[in-house]
Amino acid sequence: MQDEINLTATYNTALQNGEPNEETPIELRDVTAFEFAGVAEPGAEPIVGNVGDVVIPIGGDAMMYGDGGAGKTTMGIDLGFHLGAGRDWLGLPIATACTVLLVENEGPRPPFREKVGRKLAAWTGPEVGDRLRIIEEPWAKLNLARESHQAALAQVIALRSIDVVIIGPLATSGMLGAGTPQEARIFLALCDGVRQLSGRPVTFIVIHHENKGGKVSGAWEGAGDTLMHVTGMGHGRTRLYLQKVRWSSTWHARKLDLRWTEGEGFEIEDKPEVSDDDLAAAITAFVAAHPGTAWVPVEKAVKGVSGQRKRDIRTRLLATGELVNIIIDNGVERAVNDIPERKPARLHVGSDPTITHLCLDPDTGQTQPVLDLG
Repeated sequence: MQDEINLTATYNTALQNGEPNEETPIELRDVTAFEFAGVAEPGAEPIVGNVGDVVIPIGGDAMMYGDGGAGKTTMGIDLGFHLGAGRDWLGLPIATACTVLLVENEGPRPPFREKVGRKLAAWTGPEVGDRLRIIEEPWAKLNLARESHQAALAQVIALRSIDVVIIGPLATSGMLGAGTPQEARIFLALCDGVRQLSGRPVTFIVIHHENKGGKVSGAWEGAGDTLMHVTGMGHGRTRLYLQKVRWSSTWHARKLDLRWTEGEGFEIEDKPEVSDDDLAAAITAFVAAHPGTAWVPVEKAVKGVSGQRKRDIRTRLLATGELVNIIIDNGVERAVNDIPERKPARLHVGSDPTITHLCLDPDTGQTQPVLDLG
């Protein structure tokens, strides 16, 4: 197409748009850290998250990626509804309602209409009204690598006071190339060009796919503000991994296990709390099936709780004799109720007949408490 943007020209133009180029002298202004932090500059408020703990920032760039069928499109629509309604999303705070524009750039339009219709029919939150909008024409053809498309999108953003654009997939939305670091920067420069044309600090959330290794396709780990990985877990379940949240230590690297709900939605899966008795039974069962095992295989086999909690239960089981650790002390095997530091453990259940003789009092022949070497 005549208005297709050349990669190098686009990148250079994006860098120079509103900024001096390398041939123009510039003047640097430095301030103290106190002066810098003392300015209340607009734009620090979050689209998603809290002030000072921002998951997706105003005027920022976020990406949601995953394998085909993982639920990326459904999740993008669901996020759009929550943003439009100002309703918290999967435990993530949304402070105020936003105006959202959905740009679907793949697949036929009729099934997408039905998908949105199901969502509208099942939606029980605050009304989104006209705050959730969808590009209807041209369908699945908006390409940010074309100047005329940039201008048209910027016009809609300005006219409708759009706060968030959710667009995807990336491959048909203007991404030129396979996703090298430079090509990723160029695509973000295209998004920034739309911001400048619209005159609004619009946030872009881009839908993308993963590579064969299950990672994001292209050099996107270092680009943008937020990177979210959507993984289908089967049987109506999905996992959302907040892989990168640049402005929030609270949410960075968090995983959310989700269950599908009626009407194209998600909810956090409530996993039953593992009781101490259940945990003790799981540890004891593994040791019974693997007599003489070290501790590390037990810890790896028993999942769903922290390592410290498992070690606390192990200490209790050793103290009560339900577990026994066999050590070699001066060439003699002994049963103890602890795992001494820097010594390998050989764990047995207390009722294991192969170690009963190690728990007998040599004078009486009766079972005695195992040794406390602590």
